[in-house]
Amino acid sequence: MSLVAQEVALQVVADIGPLIDRIARRDRSLAQQLRRSASSVALKVAVAWGYIPLAQQQIVDRELDRLLALLWGLLHRRR
Repeated sequence: MSLVAQEVALQVVADIGPLIDRIARRDRSLAQQLRRSASSVALKVAVAWGYIPLAQQQIVDRELDRLLALLWGLLHRRR
């Protein structure tokens, strides 16, 4: 289950992309700062920016979920 805040943050990232491109024409430094700021939201930002396809991000997310489950199991196993 995804948090509503995360969904909204990702939508903001997707929506701000064209604005950053326009800002870059006048102020490259500000555009870079905006892009760095927006990119600090989550891994799914790469999809929102259009850098990678959703399918690739989902594969990585599944692998990360599995890794976290394995680590959780190692930390919480009964002795």
